Amino acid sequence: MKQVFISYRHVNPDENLVRVVAAHLKACGYSVFIDVDIRLGEDWVNAIEAALLNSDCLVVFLSKESIGSDMVRSEVNIAHKNGKHILPIRIGLTGDLPYDLGAYLHRSQCLVWNREISAGQLAVLIGEAIPKVTVSKTMQAQEISYKGETDPYDRPDANAVPLPSSDPRLVASIESGTLQLSSPFYIRREADAIGEQCLDSAEATTIVRGPRQMGKSSLLARLHARAQQLGRKSFYVDFQLVDSTHMIDLDHLFRFLARQFQRAFNVSTDPIKAWEGLDGPKGNITNYIEDAILASEHTPVHVIFDEAERLFEMPYRNDFFSTLRGWHNLRATNSRFSRFCVFIGHADTPLGWIQDINQSPFNVGQRIILNGFEATEVAELNRRYGSPLGGDDEIRQLIDFLGGHAYLTRLALYALARRQCSFTELMQFSHDPNSPFSDHLRHMIWMLSKTPEIRDSFQQILLGRPCQDETHYQCLWAVGLISGETRAEARPRSQLYRSYFSRHL
Repeated sequence: MKQVFISYRHVNPDENLVRVVAAHLKACGYSVFIDVDIRLGEDWVNAIEAALLNSDCLVVFLSKESIGSDMVRSEVNIAHKNGKHILPIRIGLTGDLPYDLGAYLHRSQCLVWNREISAGQLAVLIGEAIPKVTVSKTMQAQEISYKGETDPYDRPDANAVPLPSSDPRLVASIESGTLQLSSPFYIRREADAIGEQCLDSAEATTIVRGPRQMGKSSLLARLHARAQQLGRKSFYVDFQLVDSTHMIDLDHLFRFLARQFQRAFNVSTDPIKAWEGLDGPKGNITNYIEDAILASEHTPVHVIFDEAERLFEMPYRNDFFSTLRGWHNLRATNSRFSRFCVFIGHADTPLGWIQDINQSPFNVGQRIILNGFEATEVAELNRRYGSPLGGDDEIRQLIDFLGGHAYLTRLALYALARRQCSFTELMQFSHDPNSPFSDHLRHMIWMLSKTPEIRDSFQQILLGRPCQDETHYQCLWAVGLISGETRAEARPRSQLYRSYFSRHL
């Protein structure tokens, strides 16, 4: 019996469709898992992960609400990493998927539902599609896709629910004019000015660090766009979205990057030629950059590495980051490399991962640290959402409640602006399953459950005790759960986190 895991957000029409689809698939002989089947008292984190890992196919319902779900994204990520067959169902959703979901699903065929199709018809289509998906990943889309116009009011726009991660495509396609340079809800901060100054002056190495969902990737994406506006060559890569087959070893990674450089910078020289010599991966990529890219460019060239912490645990991390440090040092002796500029974005600390500090790019160049929103920034964001907060007092209350968390602040203002709840309800029922924060908080519980030792350290912080382990402190800071300059000063980032996790951990 094939096992099917259904991933969705608890909103309608998604939830109603899922009920009908699940019933139909069970009638067809499938074993179907949806989260409402978890028994009372059962560990829901382990239940979800076990069901997902044991499934043959993930059916994911993609709507304008669910694409903003941390839980849905995590389930897709786990399925992708474990080689599961995935069948996306677009629920009144047209256009490109968010950047991270698109990277996982761009090879997956999909079904499209609109209001002309009944829930029963959709269930039949899904039942017919699953055997095809699980047999062949290369099947043509038209074999299983229902063609139809999506309801125009369901199309995502600038006023859609805030997404938990940045999409660099929103600012990357300057030449085509098809994508907006900036969201009306993007708030410039001091970090933006520093980053632009580094880019404009062609700073050799710029380090951008910030906790998860604080705007680090958005800043890097806008710097990427600014470089293009200035007529410069710029390349952006998010290492979290690089397929693991390209990261087997240093040689595979540098070959992959060289091919991406060739495409992004539109150069004719094939990277294979750079690998014909005996200089090794570090020498080969360096030679390719100098001879194929910098030799024909007389303006600064920018390379932006986002989510660099994925490389911290790789066995070749020292060689990778020493290569970046080598490019930095080459600027002093190589006129071509004097135009080569590197931005590195990360949340976790490299301390403890890189053995030789003199071979690290993290202790040279300009550092930019991103933290939460300040009062003036929340006030401006409130204005752009139509001032759903009543004044300075409510602005201050929201900052204290959320700790200035950039993503959660946008979620709160979005919910208030859409009149999904009042300010009082937002604060009083923040733990409720229907709260705007529910999905985010459940995802954090999921993350903590995977690392019991870090969860235990967080529990000590919740009790007002200092964090005893530097690595745990850095991890908790990186995911945004705590603030404080040192382990001794560590504290929950917000009132929301303190109250929720004191109750649920």
